[in-house]
Amino acid sequence: MREIDTKVRKIRADELQYLLELYDHLHENDIPRPSDSQLNRVWKEVFDSKSTNIYVVERKKKIVSSCVLTIIPNLTRGARPYALIENMITHPDYRRLGFAIALLRHVINQCKIKNCYKIMLLSSKSRDRAHNLYKKGGFNNEEKYGFVLNLKDDNIE
Repeated sequence: MREIDTKVRKIRADELQYLLELYDHLHENDIPRPSDSQLNRVWKEVFDSKSTNIYVVERKKKIVSSCVLTIIPNLTRGARPYALIENMITHPDYRRLGFAIALLRHVINQCKIKNCYKIMLLSSKSRDRAHNLYKKGGFNNEEKYGFVLNLKDDNIE
């Protein structure tokens, strides 16, 4: 990653639109975005959260990579919290340039500062490049299984 004109930081309140533009590259067949009023309501909730932060890589005043870090209080493991990383994305034009690993290392450091005992993330099985990135960051896919239950309106009781 070129360090000139590049920094990893928390997202600012006025950057929702830039984040949404980056998220356009996250899921190829994502459902349509909700209304602006709903997006703004959720954005305020996320931005005001004490446990969730969105970190970005800014390169020449453009957001090129992002992830969501949630730190969860915990009563086990010596009452040390644990963390979840979600929505890790780098703009296609900026991939394989070191931005994602810099972001990952930054959020790992934030977890160390908060005394987390572990960090978890999930990745689609087909995203081999992302898996290599996570392994490079110190994550392993041998220790545990991840399970996902996708909730849709038609299967909520």
